[in-house]
Amino acid sequence: MSIATFLPSIDATCLSTATSAADASAIGGLLDVLATTSCGSQPSSVLDVGCGDGSLSDAVVLRFPHAQVTSLVPAGDELPDGSWAEGRLEFRHANLDRLDWLPELTAVGFDVVISAGGLSWLGPQQLVGFYCALPQILHAQAVVVGADRPIPGQRDSGVFHLGHDFHMQALRAAGFVATTLPAKGYSDGVMLGVYP
Repeated sequence: MSIATFLPSIDATCLSTATSAADASAIGGLLDVLATTSCGSQPSSVLDVGCGDGSLSDAVVLRFPHAQVTSLVPAGDELPDGSWAEGRLEFRHANLDRLDWLPELTAVGFDVVISAGGLSWLGPQQLVGFYCALPQILHAQAVVVGADRPIPGQRDSGVFHLGHDFHMQALRAAGFVATTLPAKGYSDGVMLGVYP
């Protein structure tokens, strides 16, 4: 299976609630990559992992009008307010390193998993475990779009930046077709994984 199969067209439009030009550019870059995938062009269910202040989640809701977004906030962090999205955006706490949140989401199923640095909290073994566990909650041909570093200008308290190569190896080990694609706002591009 070729990654090119999942890249039918590029949609450069970006709506965003980001407060700075750098944030908007980076969020737009992630969403542009997502929009190029056959599954991501009109996702119905999106999981934002380690969503921070919710800017990326907000932008997904605005850009993809049919998407229902579930956003995982690290346990102990304040939950952003998603009430403006009229039921299309849910924030919930999760311990990303333990995967104890996974069974709750198995019945939901997702077309897309997106993250802008939220995975930088995970060490190498935890990250591989995360990617290997994801298929339990994914629909066929679901996509993972992410960056190893947070949106420029956002808080970076993560301790691990394992790099694109490590993420690519971990995604492939978990059964994803994976590549790195260029994206505005990220000099080293973003990761794209497609689950067959």
